[in-house]
Amino acid sequence: MQTLNWNHQQLGYEFHCVNGTDGIQLGLHRVFNRSSIGTPVLMLADFMEDSEVFFPKLLESRFDDERGIAPMLAAAGYDVFILDLRGKGRSWPAVKGSANWGLHQAVLEDIPQHLSAVARLRPGCPQVWLGKGLGSVLFASTYARLDVLPAKVLGMVHLASGRRARLSTLRKSLRDMAWRGAQIISGFFFGRVVGTFLGRSQESRQLASEWRHWKTATDWIDPEDRFDYRHALMRKALPPSLYLCPQNNRRSGDLADCRLWLEELGEHDARVVPISRSAGNRHNYSACSLLSHRDAMDDHLPDLLAWLDDTSKHNPLFAKKTA
Repeated sequence: MQTLNWNHQQLGYEFHCVNGTDGIQLGLHRVFNRSSIGTPVLMLADFMEDSEVFFPKLLESRFDDERGIAPMLAAAGYDVFILDLRGKGRSWPAVKGSANWGLHQAVLEDIPQHLSAVARLRPGCPQVWLGKGLGSVLFASTYARLDVLPAKVLGMVHLASGRRARLSTLRKSLRDMAWRGAQIISGFFFGRVVGTFLGRSQESRQLASEWRHWKTATDWIDPEDRFDYRHALMRKALPPSLYLCPQNNRRSGDLADCRLWLEELGEHDARVVPISRSAGNRHNYSACSLLSHRDAMDDHLPDLLAWLDDTSKHNPLFAKKTA
């Protein structure tokens, strides 16, 4: 176990190697307050992002950056787990041009392995799932797909999320075209999706192609076995959910996309929080700056912490301080 100094507090940090399929090793990061270890909060990054979107400089030797939703929640007493899917963060091996895996493997192999690992570390303890962008969609897909979960899900948090993109403005349409074109070009030349314009991480060409299809397809269907995720969710009761939506995002994950996402997920206990200056925030945050901006820690992220506390205290299975 390692000690991290964050915002004048000392937090515990552990790295766990989770065995995946076909010899793949998945990285699982754990950040917690050693004096108050509460409910597990599992975090999953967006397309072309990895663990550092939740904890800047997590993979470096310095931990003095005062940003980061992961250490913020850990300091408040939550037991934070950050999931690295195959090929991302500290998972092994890195994405290669020959990679032949995509959304199906993320939903049915990588995420369930992570869920089981967290359940072994915190047996019998219910969890909260927090996803950003594609991470949110993958969590919802896993929830729809698995008949038996390793642990009860108390709630879900969706950050700048949406499966489909509503191209309601010319600027958003042009940026979407550029986003798609850059992926296709990268996949052609490198066999995988890389590039600063797209994000700091990498993705397999197959996963990127399947995600582009999901962004426009009316039906929410598994690309390999044709499983209907929307139909499956109609038979399940989603847990209470929070949606933080950048109201003026220029590409995807804005309020318009969030509304489509809500319709697709069906009726459930949902709280939608638009994030913009007109809504009373300090800035018009984008999906990228929603977590990385220095003002986020004092602006809209306290609303997330308050929702977590409120959701937890009304659930008889939850005790914030379990150790």
